[in-house]
Amino acid sequence: MAADLSGLRIVLTRPAGQVDALMSRIQAAGGEVLALPLLAIAPPSNPVHADVLHAQLAHADAVTFISPNAVRMALAALPAPDWPPVSLLVAIGQGTARVLHEAGFSHVLAPREGADSEAVLSLPELQQLAGQRILLVRGEGGRELLASVLSERGARVEHAIVYRRVALPPDMAALRAHGALVFVLTSSEALRVLLGAARDNDAAAWLRAQNFVFAHPRIAAQAKTCGLNRGIMAASPDDAAVFAALLRCAGACE
Repeated sequence: MAADLSGLRIVLTRPAGQVDALMSRIQAAGGEVLALPLLAIAPPSNPVHADVLHAQLAHADAVTFISPNAVRMALAALPAPDWPPVSLLVAIGQGTARVLHEAGFSHVLAPREGADSEAVLSLPELQQLAGQRILLVRGEGGRELLASVLSERGARVEHAIVYRRVALPPDMAALRAHGALVFVLTSSEALRVLLGAARDNDAAAWLRAQNFVFAHPRIAAQAKTCGLNRGIMAASPDDAAVFAALLRCAGACE
């Protein structure tokens, strides 16, 4: 049976420039797309210097990227041809690994399933780390679980902060004018921006009546505490998993 998303108005909330492939796939299946970035990816508060990042990479036994944005912004600071040899590149999920592959890095370790700190920490290669130097390439803020557990396993953890997230609160009145929507939320930060924009009672009530696709159980749990109960889980933030969840939503969303 052909994929059919006819009748769905789907809101893609990833940063600008990161939804084109998924948008095309949704539109080909008959869905209507509203691109609504809730976050922008910007350079960090303290600029990344290419020579400092080069030195960090050169001295690391393993370099772990916590998101596709971490890869993109690291490459913006230090292009791939200028990177020193790195013993082990680790990606937090298959989407992050794909960005590394596209940049020309062929040997990347990544979990087969999952795209979070817990998935990375389950990798056999990251269990015994006494004396190992691990560089975490990441954004400002975020969870500290990965660094904490790697340190407990004996690693010397260093951080390369290569980006920050900037909130882009939406115009709730304009959103409500679109009628029934399906929001795709792939980060907890984006959810917080959306909730923060629905301050008045009418906007909050409208938001609770919408449907959602969540890319991680942590996002779904946070949404549920705020009364957003009409949600479907995607297996991962990858486009294929999100598209599969939207197909299920087409059959289940009222």
